[in-house]
Amino acid sequence: MDLPDRRIELQKTADDEHAKLPALDGDEHAAQWKRWRDAAAEIQAAVTEHAKENGLNLRLTNVYTSEPWEGRYDDASLGVSP
Repeated sequence: MDLPDRRIELQKTADDEHAKLPALDGDEHAAQWKRWRDAAAEIQAAVTEHAKENGLNLRLTNVYTSEPWEGRYDDASLGVSP
């Protein structure tokens, strides 16, 4: 699988894991949240690596800081937790 296909599959995996969350609660929800978060981190890392390898602008920022975005979100600031 070439890299674009790999990134598409990683995003689909993250989306699929996220879609399972609403039907769960308690420990099952917490375990699924971790699976989703791990999948989301993997696609974020792949996109960041692609950008670095291709000399693309990584000077993205979020609303909480003017520091460069390193491919990760600050979950606490976004109000996201397991």
